Amino acid sequence: IDDFHGIDVIKVKHTQSLSKKLFNIEHYLMIPLMFSLSFFVYYDRGGLASALDALQEQSLHDNAFQSGAVAACYLFGYCFTSPIFALLGSKHPPLKMSAIGMAVWCVGAFMTGWPGPSFMSQFVWLAGSRLLTGIGEASFLAFAGTIIDIIAPDASRSLWLGTFYMGIPLGYAMGYAIGGTIADMSIYVVDDCNEQWFDKNPDVDNCN
Repeated sequence: IDDFHGIDVIKVKHTQSLSKKLFNIEHYLMIPLMFSLSFFVYYDRGGLASALDALQEQSLHDNAFQSGAVAACYLFGYCFTSPIFALLGSKHPPLKMSAIGMAVWCVGAFMTGWPGPSFMSQFVWLAGSRLLTGIGEASFLAFAGTIIDIIAPDASRSLWLGTFYMGIPLGYAMGYAIGGTIADMSIYVVDDCNEQWFDKNPDVDNCN
């Protein structure tokens, strides 16, 4: 029995040192970090899905093709870059690549909620924004499961992986509920409130 306890202690110490050596972060901090990232990534996806009809009506001139293309751009970015990140992961530190990718994701998520510049159509702006979120997410999800599998203690590996993947449906559900609520508030900025807009809509006092 003492020998088995000794082996368990060695395994725990090995897990701790491996996480610190590979990623410069303690192993017990990795699962909250991974869970939070998966939650917010899918929160963003659920929010867009629930607000897509309102987005189509208010920002894309009720164009169903553009609405579908905006939603698909995320998947294009994700599917086409996931194999690239997987290949690069054998030559570059995966956690650093994930960090850079999540920075790209943050830029794309911010751009999605920010009105595009006047010289660019809302469709192009939103499509580019969603493409960035897909690229950023690919760099994270390409390595997350493997990282957890490597550093998780043997006795709780399934718990760690289950906790990480729980962030996906939970984040999507929360995003869908909150995104739909915000969409119903009709707070999108659909046009610039300039003189030309009011000339086209003389019976309207407020363009937002």
